[in-house]
Formats: sequence, C-alpha cells, structure tokens
Amino acid sequence: IRSEEKLPPLDRTEAFSYCKKLIKTAVPVTLIGIIVPLSAVADSFIAVNILNGYRTDATALYGLFSGVAMTIIGLPVAICYGIAATAIPAVSGSCNENERRKNGKRAIVLTVLFSLPCAAFLCFFSPFTINFLFRSLPSYERETAASLLKLLSPAVVLLSLLQTQNAVLIGRGRLYSPMIAMIFGVAVKTVSEIFLIKNPAFNVYGLGAAVIACYLVADLINFITLSKKSESSESQSVVKNESATDKLRGDYRPE
Repeated sequence: IRSEEKLPPLDRTEAFSYCKKLIKTAVPVTLIGIIVPLSAVADSFIAVNILNGYRTDATALYGLFSGVAMTIIGLPVAICYGIAATAIPAVSGSCNENERRKNGKRAIVLTVLFSLPCAAFLCFFSPFTINFLFRSLPSYERETAASLLKLLSPAVVLLSLLQTQNAVLIGRGRLYSPMIAMIFGVAVKTVSEIFLIKNPAFNVYGLGAAVIACYLVADLINFITLSKKSESSESQSVVKNESATDKLRGDYRPE
C-alpha cells in the first residue's frame, strides 16, 4: 500500500540545526583525511633535502620509499578499510554503551586478525614481493626496496588498526579524538625523521622508522581514549539505574 502522506517541510530553525550538526561532523572527519596527505608532502621535502646533504640519489631513495614500499603497504590496508567502513554504523547504531564497546572490539579484533598475517608475509617474503611486482628495477634498488618493505611491514597492522580505531571513535561520537591522535603522531614522525635521516647510518630507513613511530603513537592515544568510558554514557547509566530503582520502589508495596 503506497502512502500518499507527505512529510511536513522543515522550518528554518530545524534546517539550520541539521546543517550545524552536519558541519560539526564533517569538519573533523575531513581534517583526519587531510592530515596524512599533508604530512606525506612535508616528508618529501624534509627527507629529500636532508638526504641531498650526503647522498647523490636522494630522490631515487625517496621514490623507493613512497612509490614502492608504501604502495605495497597500502594494499592490505585498503582491504582492511572495509572493516573500518562497517564499524561506524555498527557502533553508532548500537542500543547501549556495552553493545557499542562489543561491536568496536569485534571490528578491532577482525582488523588485527587480517592485517597481522599480511604484515608477516611482507616481512618474511619482502624480496619475493619486490622481485615479483617490480622486476624492472635494478638489483640494488630492489634490495633497498625489500629492506624498506621489511622495515615498514608492521605499518600494515598499525595503519589498519588506526583507521578502524578512528571509525569506532567516530561511531561513538568522539569526532575530534582521532584528529588529535593523528596530530600527535605526525608531530612525533616529523621530529623523529629529522634526527634519524641526518644520520648517514639510517638515511632513508630513518623515514621508515619515523612512520612506524607515528602510527604507533596515534594507535596508543586512540587505545587510551577507547578504554575510557565517556562521561555521557556514565551519566546516562546513572540516570537509568536511578529510574529503575525508583520504579522498583514504586512497584514495591509492603503488605
């Protein structure tokens, strides 16, 4: 049966309220997506300029890092993005805080279970992966790329876990927490790569270690945030408990 009823039009106050909520949600989510590309652009300037001080192949080294190693790292991370995408409605649509926590934990566990074997494969079979995907590279560049891939293999778990944690936090209404975690992570990465790349013993591998430190710091901050119970949920649970207690008291009538 097709209903002929029409929804009443929104007045200006309601439309403004919806637009305000939409902008409030979109701004932090957009900033999260902008921080990582901007930090990658900054890395290209910092790493190449520092490497030029003692290497003649600075641009080629950074190309192996960003165009080869990080590209391969991004493949399993992109697959894990499906888990993060489904985590937002699963968490936000939960009935209570306990169910939100359970759904968030399930998404995080699934992410770790999928990304961990991928990281192990890239760690132990990095030369095979590079030789299979980039046969046209010279042998010495393949060796460097394989070493970078082995170093960056933990980033598969850390980055996959980070995007799932961000989705869970957004689903729980903590819109600015992922952005704060990423800002701290990028700050740690920038400082670390400046000190590490200046050392010729690390050269471009210092950038890989800085990337690992970035995602590790962001994951730890998100983990701490997720482990804390939100004040709103605590107040809601107190109100529910008080109302349930009052109801029981009202229902109880001594004979």
